[in-house]
This record gives sequence, C-alpha cells and structure tokens, in this order.
Amino acid sequence: MKVLKTIINNIDRFLAVISSCALIALMLLVTANVLGRWLFSSPIVSTIEISSEYLMVIIVFLALSYTHSYKDHISVNILQQKFKGIWAKINRIIINVVGVTVCFTITYVYFLRTIEFYEKSIVSSSLLAYPLYPVMLMIAVGTFLFGLRMLLELVEMILGKDVQEEDANKL
Repeated sequence: MKVLKTIINNIDRFLAVISSCALIALMLLVTANVLGRWLFSSPIVSTIEISSEYLMVIIVFLALSYTHSYKDHISVNILQQKFKGIWAKINRIIINVVGVTVCFTITYVYFLRTIEFYEKSIVSSSLLAYPLYPVMLMIAVGTFLFGLRMLLELVEMILGKDVQEEDANKL
C-alpha cells in the first residue's frame, strides 16, 4: 500500500508541474492576445477555445489528486463538524465511497469518449480544428488518479489509520 501511495504521489507531482506549466501558458496566451488586440488590432486566433478547451482542463483535472492530497480543495464540512468519534469516521467513509464511485464512473465515461473522439477524428469547431480526444483523456486520467487517491484513503480509514492526522502532519 505504501508503494502504491508513493507511486501516486510521484505521478501527482509530475501532473501538478504540467498543470502549473499550463497555467503559465494560459497567462502568457491571454496576455499576448490582449496585447495583440490592443496594439495591432489583431488577436490570436482561437485563444478562447485553446484556453477553455485545453488549458483550463489541464489546470483543473491534472491537479485534482495532488490538491486533494494536501486538502487544499474547497470542502463543505457542515456535517463533519456535527459528527464526533465513530460517526465522523463513518461520515468520511461514506463520502469517500461516493467520491470513488463518481470518479471511476467519470473515468469510464471519458475513457470511452476519448476512444470515440479519436476514432471519429472529432475536432474543435474553431479555425485551428485541433483534435479533442486529448482533452477527454486528460479528464479521464485526472479523475482516475483522484478516485484512486480517495480509494487509498478509504482503505486506510477502514484499516484504522487516521488519514486526516497523517495529512495534517504532512503539511
């Protein structure tokens, strides 16, 4: 289990670097587009499509598992504050079971969409007409790793290891 967690952590760090690079690329692209529009009255072709269909997907989905590992995501813990002891643990287990189910369902659906988009050569509707299957694959990979991380946490919770204490010590 520890080896699998180490592998996932390494993959997460690598994907977080890719996500960070996509964020930098997004900032540079939007800045260049604004400057091009302002100085030369000529924006960069397909900036909106590239930003929203590629770069934002990379930024969000490839960093999901990494962000979850540090508990840096937005969470609503109204119920968690109400439960104490065993009930808090049961609540976290239920949340992780639902989360794993949702993540693996999304992974399955988007993996099938990746294959479909690749086989049918589906491209964007912009002037560049770039392929859309890599976007579908990034969503599938990101949600798979997120689901796998939640599954590992679930197993650790069931085995009695307190994941929240361990994560708090990691920070």
